[in-house]
Amino acid sequence: MPAPGIRWLRLEVLAGTGGSPFHTEGTVAFRAHYAERGREEFLYEHSRFVRHAGAWVYLDASGGD
Repeated sequence: MPAPGIRWLRLEVLAGTGGSPFHTEGTVAFRAHYAERGREEFLYEHSRFVRHAGAWVYLDASGGD
């Protein structure tokens, strides 16, 4: 359920590594843009994923820009 008062605007993928059928690990860096109380903001995240039983699974992330 979305947070009250927040409207998500767009997702901007900045970079990625791995993620092909031959990889077992991958990363994605992105900015998630949103509006809250009339102000536009963004959340930056660098997420790590691993392949588990053939599917990509979220491992962890770091923030900051």
